[in-house]
Amino acid sequence: AIRESGVAREDLFLITKLWPRDYGSLTTRQAFEGSLQRLGVDYLDMFMMHWPECPSSCPDRQKVLDTTWRQLELLYDEGLCRAIGVSNYEVPDLEPLLESCSVVPHANQVECHPYHFPRDLLAFCDQHGIQFQGYSPLGKGKLIRDPEVLRVAHSCGRTPAQVLVRWSIQNNVVAIPKSTKKYRVKENSQVFDFKLSAEDMESLNRLHRGLKYVQRCGIQQKIDSDLPDGYKLQLPNAHDQRLSVKNAASCETWCELQDTLSTYSLNAHCGLGPSRGFVCVRVGSLGSRVDEERSQLRDLV
Repeated sequence: AIRESGVAREDLFLITKLWPRDYGSLTTRQAFEGSLQRLGVDYLDMFMMHWPECPSSCPDRQKVLDTTWRQLELLYDEGLCRAIGVSNYEVPDLEPLLESCSVVPHANQVECHPYHFPRDLLAFCDQHGIQFQGYSPLGKGKLIRDPEVLRVAHSCGRTPAQVLVRWSIQNNVVAIPKSTKKYRVKENSQVFDFKLSAEDMESLNRLHRGLKYVQRCGIQQKIDSDLPDGYKLQLPNAHDQRLSVKNAASCETWCELQDTLSTYSLNAHCGLGPSRGFVCVRVGSLGSRVDEERSQLRDLV
């Protein structure tokens, strides 16, 4: 798609993120190289750690986060990405990272809109030279119907979406609005030829109520349970035998297969080496297949 667009690569700024299940010394680079291949490019403009969380089975969360960040630093040193950053990091997450890192994150991408305006985090990032990026500047579309946003939009002759993006910019936040509609993408970009008054900025700032649409607690559950379709486990001492979990997305419930796993166990997947762990497998109307897979695991180990 990039090649077919006719836009020069240097005119694009490509950002992608590393999902927590790929955190670790080996899997970070593998995931990065996979992103390059899928995008059809030989470098990224920014590579980010998606969440300051790991699978719950990892015994040392901070060690995994530090190890992963070190891998991003190496990718940056090698020129494979022009900048590195984090996403959804709060002040308590940034503090230990800043104590151990060699490269300070170039950016922190978090949810930011008038209903959720984390001033303390914004000030902390500014103090340490971390660019603050705000996703969901329209509050998942909820804020474009807010009476105060509508009032400001009417008073300055702009759309509610333009007012919200402009609000982010005037608060020194890099806004990242999302749309699949060409006319909305164009609308969201037409925000540099006007300014909101100090009074309008203050009225929008007062909408803050700490309301987030992306909840961290829900993300942890997803990290722990979301196996991609076709995920495979390499079992110890059985190099020629693999347990394939196919069509995971079409299944309905979860079961746990308890046993010792090799480098594809949840702990080893975080770069901590072989250990006892579990793998969650989506099962629905598979019937006896669940018991069969339990038996296969135990026979192989």
